Amino acid sequence: MKIFDDIKEKIQDFIDENKRLAMILLVSVLLILILLVLLIVGSSSAKSKKAPLKAVTSGTEVFEDPFIPPQDAGLSDDYYFSRNTEEKWTDEEAESYFTVPTPSVIDELRKDNDSLVEDILGAAP
Repeated sequence: MKIFDDIKEKIQDFIDENKRLAMILLVSVLLILILLVLLIVGSSSAKSKKAPLKAVTSGTEVFEDPFIPPQDAGLSDDYYFSRNTEEKWTDEEAESYFTVPTPSVIDELRKDNDSLVEDILGAAP
């Protein structure tokens, strides 16, 4: 165990020669350890406070009770509270809602997307 004795002797010589520096190093190491303990405790308590994740449902709930509209809502008789939706649009419906973008619209979209990417990457280290 000569190696440990040599190291111990060198540390004692350093402390004897540089008492002030040794004290500063000791206090610094203690402060770093205290901060690490506080960070670990803080992060573990933050994780335990998070709400548990819930399972995602399919979103197709079936209500057995009939819908009762509110009185004096000012709704006309032709107002639909629900409607049957189709799985797929017909070609005519798709053509009525789809607009072919012009080159200027595409360029504007490209510029907007580039600026978003630059904002995101500009903040990255």
